[in-house]
Amino acid sequence: MSKVSQSSSDWLGQKLASLYVVMITLMMSFAGLVALNEGLSRFVLPFVLDDASAYSQELVEQMKADPTVENIMEISTELGFLAKATSPERFVDSKLPEHGVFLASMPASNQLLLLSHVLTGVFCVLIGGFQFWPQFRKRFKKVHRGFGFLYIVTAPVSVVLSFMYMAVTLPHDIYAHFVGWVALWLFGIVAILSIFMAVKAIMNKRPYEHQAWMALSFGCLIVAPMFRWNWALLGIVFPDIDQETLNLVTLAIMLPQVLLIGYGLSLVNRQYQRPMTRREPAAIAKYVKQKFLSSERILQGGVALIAVAVIFAYFLGSGVLSLAPEGQIPQLLINKESTFFETYTWAGPLFSVANIVAMFSGLKLLHLLIKYSDQGIPRILKITFSLSTFSMSLVCLFVGHYIGLESNMKLLSGGATYIVSGVVMAGFLSIFIGAWYVDQRSLMKESLIFIITVLPFSVLLLGGLWLVSFIPLKAEYIAVGQGYMLPAGACFSLLFIAMFYVVYGQSTREHG
Repeated sequence: MSKVSQSSSDWLGQKLASLYVVMITLMMSFAGLVALNEGLSRFVLPFVLDDASAYSQELVEQMKADPTVENIMEISTELGFLAKATSPERFVDSKLPEHGVFLASMPASNQLLLLSHVLTGVFCVLIGGFQFWPQFRKRFKKVHRGFGFLYIVTAPVSVVLSFMYMAVTLPHDIYAHFVGWVALWLFGIVAILSIFMAVKAIMNKRPYEHQAWMALSFGCLIVAPMFRWNWALLGIVFPDIDQETLNLVTLAIMLPQVLLIGYGLSLVNRQYQRPMTRREPAAIAKYVKQKFLSSERILQGGVALIAVAVIFAYFLGSGVLSLAPEGQIPQLLINKESTFFETYTWAGPLFSVANIVAMFSGLKLLHLLIKYSDQGIPRILKITFSLSTFSMSLVCLFVGHYIGLESNMKLLSGGATYIVSGVVMAGFLSIFIGAWYVDQRSLMKESLIFIITVLPFSVLLLGGLWLVSFIPLKAEYIAVGQGYMLPAGACFSLLFIAMFYVVYGQSTREHG
């Protein structure tokens, strides 16, 4: 009976993994085809028309007078598909059509950089998903290698071209504004670094590390396509919320979203049915492990400082935003969070206790799992961590739902930060408990690190808000929420640490 159950579980896992990869592949391939069409039509206009700017403006005026999908298609195939998925009015009232006029009126050198970036980057999006499709890779090995060569040649070129474009383009001239400008630099740098490390890994005959690095690079490279998919999907979920507000939600969720897509691709490509191979850890993994084990007191001290901030914000205060610098975020957003914790008086103490207990118990648990990988770990420690993380994720979901979302950027990204935190913690807690049940120590450590990197999100948000307050941001940036959105997106930046652990961790090494 046990054997049949295990086989059924394996079959279901394989089917779900295949479905995930196929879904990502189809989504990115569709986005790539649309981008290719845009590159060969919309972005070519300045080079084939004497006054592309005037022509683009004429199309925008025509669309505003008669807001139909067909008229939006005349401006952009991409916007047309988005309008068809949601409603034409959403994009008529947004700044996206006018942004197209700006693109057509740029200097020729800027237009050439953008066009070249699109045409080289489109190959990464079109073929990237196939590289992580296990059945495709095993059946068409030569094609896989050919696609891989094309990927590692075109992707860095596309990223460098985007850097050159952003270097000559002001942040407020990018649709996603300052936050998008910063994010594109960050993801571009990590993408190039990951490709370099992937090539180095395969040359050193470490294909498992190679695959994990490539998954990370692909996650960083699909930022632009995921922006578009988010606009469409969020428009369906929130039909009454305008495009500009949903763009802020996209900025808030983008970092964890694309990194977790990369993690998912790494996860489903592991060969769990093979006997575990005790491969030697990389030198950097040994070094980091040694430093981690010798720095337990220092890390506990850091957690204690975070705990103090959490107590001030949630136990003694009315939420983390109540401690934010003045004038940087809408008072309505602060009031919504404060009202929640003042109405539900149990929520602040529960959040504080759960957060602090989860951080201390999680850090201790990780220390024991890494130091004594073959010995028993106290059951009470695992239960304490699980219950505290579960409690915190529930409070996060409750707060995020209460804050909600309102049109015209009244709440900026609303409760998105709390919702994402709650979902990510709950998801990895499920993996942790499942790995605990089957005594899969390597996956326990991996899921534990993801949870630990998300736990201090509220304190990182507060620190980011104060840090950004000392940066002389333009008033127009503050007005459109960039002073809040940069810390809101960056409060998940510790997930990069978790992704680097995935590359060098035990699960990747043994099941790669």
